[in-house]
Amino acid sequence: MNESDQELLDCYFQARASDEQVAELEERMLADPDLRKHYLQEAMTETSLRSFALQEDEVTSEHSQVKTPLPARKSPLARLLIAGTLAACVVFSLWMRQAEPSAGVILSSEQAGWQSEYSTIDGAVFSQGVYILQTGIVTLGFHSGTEMVMEGPARIEVHSDMQITFDYGNASFFVPEDAIGFQ
Repeated sequence: MNESDQELLDCYFQARASDEQVAELEERMLADPDLRKHYLQEAMTETSLRSFALQEDEVTSEHSQVKTPLPARKSPLARLLIAGTLAACVVFSLWMRQAEPSAGVILSSEQAGWQSEYSTIDGAVFSQGVYILQTGIVTLGFHSGTEMVMEGPARIEVHSDMQITFDYGNASFFVPEDAIGFQ
């Protein structure tokens, strides 16, 4: 299979990808951190656009229930401007997220099932935020040198590379001398 990364992503997000194409995309994402970042951006854009479309459907449904005349259809230019504005918001939020200092990297995972709005694949960086591991085992490597092995179900809130709040679950930590003071 010799498809470009973008073609595979397009097929995946348009629900046209075969099982072989999905497997190929997964293989490529495991090997290429830039492709993982691009996938995340595409997924966030897709989610935002679907959310926007659902909101449009709800507004249309509310208008039809009230029995008021529907407003004139938006011109293609207006829809394009709305989509462009939404895309700009998504890009801006991704840019702002990159401005946050990362706390570490997900070193490995075994049958990990996450409930998180952040990228949770092997090799992904993680920063401040709440991470919920529903199943599996993961190893997190903090920039401070600390390593944490966590078994789901577990919940942590990352404050920095030197501080987390461990709410529940099973975990073990390796804290080297350089990371003395890790909390």
